[in-house]
Amino acid sequence: MKTPAGDALGAAVNIPFGIGSPSMKRRRSILSHPARTKWRRAFSNPKPQPHMLRKLTTLTRSGGLLLALLCSSLTTQALPQLGVYRWAAPSGPGNVNTYSQWLNQPDMWAEDFEASDSWSNIAGPSWILNPWSTWVAARPGRTLILSVPMLPSSPSDVSLATGATGAYNSYYQTLATNLVAKNLGNTIIRLGWEFNGGWYKWAAKGKTADFIAYWRQIVTTMRAVPGAANLKFCFNPVYGYQQFLADQAYPGDPYVDYVALDVYDESWIANTYPWPAGTSAAEIESRRATVWNDLLNGVRGLNYWKNFAASHGKPFAIGEWGVNNRSDGHGGLDNAQFITNMYDFMTNNPVAWAVYFDVQAGDGHHQLSPTTSGTNFPLARARFLELFSGVKLQDEFTSGSTANWTPNLPAQWLIVSDAGDNAYKWDFNWTNQGGLSTAGSSTWTDYTVSAEMKITDLQSWSETHLYARYTDSSNYYRLMVQDQGGTRKLVLQKRAAGTLTALGSASAAINANTWYHLALDVAGGTLTVYLNGTQVLQRTDASLAAGKVGLGAWKQDVQFDSVLVQ
Repeated sequence: MKTPAGDALGAAVNIPFGIGSPSMKRRRSILSHPARTKWRRAFSNPKPQPHMLRKLTTLTRSGGLLLALLCSSLTTQALPQLGVYRWAAPSGPGNVNTYSQWLNQPDMWAEDFEASDSWSNIAGPSWILNPWSTWVAARPGRTLILSVPMLPSSPSDVSLATGATGAYNSYYQTLATNLVAKNLGNTIIRLGWEFNGGWYKWAAKGKTADFIAYWRQIVTTMRAVPGAANLKFCFNPVYGYQQFLADQAYPGDPYVDYVALDVYDESWIANTYPWPAGTSAAEIESRRATVWNDLLNGVRGLNYWKNFAASHGKPFAIGEWGVNNRSDGHGGLDNAQFITNMYDFMTNNPVAWAVYFDVQAGDGHHQLSPTTSGTNFPLARARFLELFSGVKLQDEFTSGSTANWTPNLPAQWLIVSDAGDNAYKWDFNWTNQGGLSTAGSSTWTDYTVSAEMKITDLQSWSETHLYARYTDSSNYYRLMVQDQGGTRKLVLQKRAAGTLTALGSASAAINANTWYHLALDVAGGTLTVYLNGTQVLQRTDASLAAGKVGLGAWKQDVQFDSVLVQ
């Protein structure tokens, strides 16, 4: 409860696959490319950072651009080059742009799959290459990773053995010619991907000699096309033993530029996936840990292929990866630990690039980016954003959920409609004058917390609060918008071991019923305050090292939106 002396709230706030399993199939919808549902944001430019903005009016209502600090991509460790598959051309490029904005990774690479229904579609038709040509040219550094079939489904009498004779070389000569003509001469070719499975026509079990000879024919043919010298060829099995040991089909170092692996959170090992109804959370995590150990250390797992690539002097990559919700139950579902495990592998090993398979495919759902129907993976999505975009928390309150937040007085923390959108409101009354709602982890150290704020019932001698490094009601940093008899200012405060100290203040022109953008950056012992993207205050204090974030107010109604921690 707020005291007459202007103190803070007094009340504490409590606050790997089964070897040889015939059902191990990963089919991709590459025979046709129907229209896909696309999640659209109201942005086309990835800066200012899109996940901190609820709608375009945020930029105008806050009176300024967002600070450059928050526009950058912040990751704490070195990541590989990130890529994504977001359905095929012609819609794929636009989908990748939207995904890049969501993840705040503007230099995203893109993956696509050629249709395998005919030789004409394998030869690089304009309907697939033109959209990617435009996309690559629009931003320096972009690269297309193109999955190229080795055989079409029609005619039915095609074979690896015939390809090994050079009979099909002309189709790949045409493909290379078309790639060069479309300024796609730096494309990475995932030739005959997942050949060690049994679900594609180019499956190499029992045909490894033909597969190797045919691969060499294709690579030699494509490299010989003028302007195609920068095409790169990726040897890309899927995880595990599958139909045979994939390194038996390795075409040789002169014909390979990358070694990659496809890895999904799925398993047919006994007593892993699926788990029975009523299985405890601890048992589910134990099963997931067993699966991860197999994916990492099992027969032809991540560590094996990483070492294989190094022994051949080739960069290692992740051709496809993702969480998995399979209709047959053999996926790990909303497994945030799988995201963490993959991140740890990528940042502790030499991984050149990694492609997240961000679609709801026919054989399993993997999509983490927003969909019109919600997500199968709320925990995995949050972890993915935290690790791969530097976003620890993002809340637009669009769905009406307050699941991220722990309020001191839940009945007075409400989701309200504002101009057709949602906001998170502290609903002041004279009985309970002060509100605090916290979110995040007590282990968070260096970050920026920002939010849109609107005071809807401005009172004299009132306050609005934005917290950082909050551990309990006796320890936190706080940015306060303070009214003292009609004069308003920003005050940076510290409470340590219960003692409240003002670290600094700055005058601020803040009015009722107007949206403002507040940000508090805590980096080591440096604390920086921003209002509408402009730095207004900076102080040094190293009393508090880590803690959650929070929103609060005293003696007035306040709405919050577009909360971002990164």
